[in-house]
Amino acid sequence: MRVVYVLFISLVCLGVCNAWFFKKKNNGVTASRIIREARKYNRKTDYSYKGCKHGYCDENKCNMYVNDMLKNAGAKVPKRRPFFYSPIGANEWGNPRSTYVLNTGCYKNVNYPNAGDVVAFPASVGSGHVGIVTGSGQYISAGEFIVEEKRIPNKTKVFWRYRYTKSGC
Repeated sequence: MRVVYVLFISLVCLGVCNAWFFKKKNNGVTASRIIREARKYNRKTDYSYKGCKHGYCDENKCNMYVNDMLKNAGAKVPKRRPFFYSPIGANEWGNPRSTYVLNTGCYKNVNYPNAGDVVAFPASVGSGHVGIVTGSGQYISAGEFIVEEKRIPNKTKVFWRYRYTKSGC
């Protein structure tokens, strides 16, 4: 019985102590770090429609690209399901009231982009498109054949800014 009690106390302390001692403010996430991660894949095929990533081939992967670049930069990412690799789709990024994005507590919807912001182009039919703003009216995203940087088109778009200084993000 004593062993069970000690084991229980140890597990409780481990959970509490881990959350208290190792809580990071923002994991060093910055706009330049997000862009640096995103540009590592510029001109590569991994995330392109024709490429294969995470077991997905011949389908749109711009949402996976944005998810992975944010995560690689240390940012908290919205998910469809906890505990699984389940990035939200481009149209969900394109929803300015997305509960998936808002429930992270780490993003705010903005009207004008800054470098490092997520830009999404919602579609009324299909999956839309999503990328990362690199600055000067440009964004980087996974396209049909490669990841590429290009001008932000003049069409309906939604911008999300990461809350770099918010605790827990």
